[in-house]
Amino acid sequence: TKRADIVAVKGSDVTLIEVKVRIAFNVIGQLLGYQHLYEQQFPTRRIVRLLAIGWSIAQDAAGAIARQHIDVLLFPNVPPS
Repeated sequence: TKRADIVAVKGSDVTLIEVKVRIAFNVIGQLLGYQHLYEQQFPTRRIVRLLAIGWSIAQDAAGAIARQHIDVLLFPNVPPS
């Protein structure tokens, strides 16, 4: 099955979250794809945020990710396990 790493729900508002060690271009396709699938399965819920969480981000991908309205949260001081 295809699904986001984390689906956070507050009332009818939903945040789809993908967790990566290194955030790169592939997170765009993943989150947009998950958004599409989630909206088909749960049409009454509203996706309010797409979020990528990671240790680092590929600098050449940062602009493209932001352009797709995907938020990024980095934790560079937490070593990946």
